[in-house]
Formats: sequence, C-alpha cells, structure tokens
Amino acid sequence: MPQIKTRNENWLDRSNRLYNNISSEITKLYNAQKEAQDAVDAVTAQGDIGSLSLPVTIAQVEELNEKRRTLVSFCNGVHYEISELIDNPFSVGVSETIQAAYELNPSDITVKTGTQFFFFDKNTSLTDLISSTIIDDELKADFQEKAKNLDKDKLSDTLQEDIKEARFWKDEFIKAEDCRKVAEEVFTPEVRAGWDSMSAAERKEIIENYVDQLSKVLGDGSKIHDKVVYDADGYGYASNPSKFLFWWTGSRTVSINPEFVDDPQKNYSVDKVIDTLTHETRHIYQNEVRENPGKYNAPELVIDDWSAEYIQAKDDYRNYYQQSVEEDAKAFAALARPSTAKLKE
Repeated sequence: MPQIKTRNENWLDRSNRLYNNISSEITKLYNAQKEAQDAVDAVTAQGDIGSLSLPVTIAQVEELNEKRRTLVSFCNGVHYEISELIDNPFSVGVSETIQAAYELNPSDITVKTGTQFFFFDKNTSLTDLISSTIIDDELKADFQEKAKNLDKDKLSDTLQEDIKEARFWKDEFIKAEDCRKVAEEVFTPEVRAGWDSMSAAERKEIIENYVDQLSKVLGDGSKIHDKVVYDADGYGYASNPSKFLFWWTGSRTVSINPEFVDDPQKNYSVDKVIDTLTHETRHIYQNEVRENPGKYNAPELVIDDWSAEYIQAKDDYRNYYQQSVEEDAKAFAALARPSTAKLKE
C-alpha cells in the first residue's frame, strides 16, 4: 500500500469524506450481493421451474463477496494509514506548538541586530526591537508596560483560584481514602459480623474510637470534635457552632440515634452507623474549614458554598439535600465507605 502524505490544510475534512463515502459504497455493494444471494436461494428452493435461467451463478456471487471483503480490508487500511501518518502526528504537533507558544514571552526571543565590534554580536529581545519602531510616545509606553506585565508570568486571579481549588479537592480525595482505611481497620469483617451480639457499651467504644481517628484525619492530625452523644431523633446531626460562640452554644459534637447502639437492626445497621458518623464528622470539618481557610488551603468558592445559610429539612426537604454542605458530606461518606460495606438506605 502506498504511503499517504499531505500538507493540505483540509486533510481532516478529506479524511472524513474518504472514509464515510467508501463506507457508504461498501454498504451498497454488500446489499447488492445479499440480494443476489437471496435470489439464488429462492430459485434453488423451488427446484425445477422450467426454462428460467440465472445470468449470475453461485460461484460468481461468492467471487463478488470475496472482492467486497478485500475492498473493506483495503479501505480500513487506507483509513489506518491516514490516522497514523497524518492525524496523530498533526495532533501531537499542534499540542506541542500550543504549549510552547503559551510559555513563550517576547523577551524570550533574541535576534541579531548586527556586529557592533568585530569580536562579538549584539543581541536584543523582540520586545526591544518592536518598541524601537513605535514612534508615538504614548503607544510606546503602553506597549512597553504590557510587555513588562506579560514577562512577569503572573497568573490571573481566576486561574490562581482554579488551581487552588483543584489542589484542595485533590487533598480531600486523599483524606477520603485515609478515612476509608480507618473504617476498614476499626470496622473489620469480624466486628461487623459480631455487631448484633455486642453490648451497647462495646458498640459505643468502637464508635468513639472510629470518630476519634476520623477526626484526626480530617483535622490534619488534630482532633476537630469533642465527643459523641446518642440523642439524635433521625440518624444523626453535628453540633458545629462558630468558635466565637463556644461560651454559650456548647462543643463540637457528633450526635447519633441511640438505636445504633441499643438495637442496631435494618436502617440502624453497622454499615449505616459508619456512614452516619463519617457524614456528621464531615460537617464539623466543614465548619473548621470556614473558620480556618488558611490552615486547609481552602479556595474562596468552597468557603462561599459552605458558608451559605443552612436549610433545615423541615423547612425545605428537597433543597435541604441539594445544598453544598449536605452534598459534600454525602459524597465524602460514600468515598470513605469500607469496600466490603453494604449500606441499607
């Protein structure tokens, strides 16, 4: 097969049309062959039908089909060659060119401007070369200021925040993985298997150990909660006041339903308690991030989302589940769930 090479700027359009048109013609050829085969089969099934004769024999139909297969292989080979010799190198080349252009500043380019002395050449930057050709003083000053700012390589505020947010969520995924490991170490298959036969005191000891470790992972080594209590009406809640209000609102507390330790059946199963504890401890962490954004390298967008006025379930059930702090707590608990857990909703 000949090598296919081109420098035509419409190569992609030509490649697509070549592949699509040949594909269409092959389909027509295949349909014609199939119709011929059907006709042969119909006559063969009828047996002796008098003087009827066929202008196309079975052997000829098979030969036609073999040519079709050869043509399909050839067309596929053509398209493969186009992809390998044109598409892929072009894509890679464009990518490298864009990257190089993005990283290039005018002052990075130096050009020879003639020999000042016989033993060396003087070089100057492209910025200086352009500037020297601008006659108007105001335009020259504007150009020089813009070139100077470009050379600083300063990221825009928006881009800086995007990078900060990407790094923040990367760290959160790492924390979720660390919390999952803690859950698997504390709530082993043996613990879950024997959970129903344990005493309430034994369950509390395991629960509080888990929250202690979870709290330290989220707090980057420092506990962010004070205690676990068993007084929630639903599954659980987090008492998560502002630090400036501790003197009258109480401590950072994870609260769960007493059914989790007194009668852990159905919706209060051991795997559901893991999910609830992780979810509620995450709420305490959200408040810690709001209060100490610098410690956790939190971007403004996350702080804004987590600082929105909290919606109570009894006031607006649907929007309660859709608010940022609830979506984050649910997602984090799901990521941190032990791989062997089977949560019953």
